[in-house]
Amino acid sequence: MYYVYEYFNVETGEVFHVGAGSKNRLFSYYQRSKEFYRMVALNKTSVRIYRKDLTKEEAIQVETERIAELKSIGEAQTNKALKGTIPDLSDETKVKMSINSQKKVFTEKHRKNLGRSSATLNPNIKKKVSDALKGRNYRNEEWVITLTTGSQITFDTRKDAAEYFGVSKSLIGNWAASSISVRWKKIIKRAEVRMKEL
Repeated sequence: MYYVYEYFNVETGEVFHVGAGSKNRLFSYYQRSKEFYRMVALNKTSVRIYRKDLTKEEAIQVETERIAELKSIGEAQTNKALKGTIPDLSDETKVKMSINSQKKVFTEKHRKNLGRSSATLNPNIKKKVSDALKGRNYRNEEWVITLTTGSQITFDTRKDAAEYFGVSKSLIGNWAASSISVRWKKIIKRAEVRMKEL
C-alpha cells in the first residue's frame, strides 16, 4: 500500500514538500533536493501522512493534485516537478543494470578477498574484537541524534536510527564517532551512544 505525505514547518504550518511512497519513505532523507535539506536544517519541521491506503497509481494522482494545490498558494517549494512520481525500474532497466555489473573486471586479488572480512583474514583480530565485546549489554544503550534545530531523537538501537534516516547502520556508527559528512551536517549536529538510565 502507498501513501502521500507532506513535510511542513512546525512554527508556520507551511507545507514545503509533498511526496508519495510506501514503507518508511516519509522518514528517509535519501535522494532529496538541496532545498529540502536546507528547509529541514534551518527550520523546526515535521512530517505527516496526507492520504493513506492508496494504490501506486492513486498515490501518484493524489500527490500531483496536492502539489498543484499547494504551489497555487506559494507552498511546496521543494517540489521541483508539478507531477508526482514513484520511481519504478522496468524489467528492461533491471536487465541492463545486471549486464553492466557483470562487465566489471576484478583482479585475482579482488576475487580472493570478495566476501571476506578482515576478521576472517586474521584470527587474532577476531579474538581481540570478541574479547572487547564480552560482557557488553547492548540493551542498555540508546542512540541519541541531535538535529541542527536543537531537537533530539532517541532510538533503542542503531538499526532503528538507520531505518529512520534511511541510511546504513555503519553510517550511524560513523556519526557517533564524530565523522558526520558535509551532506548530513546540514541536518545532524551530533550523534552519540548513551547508557540508558535504569
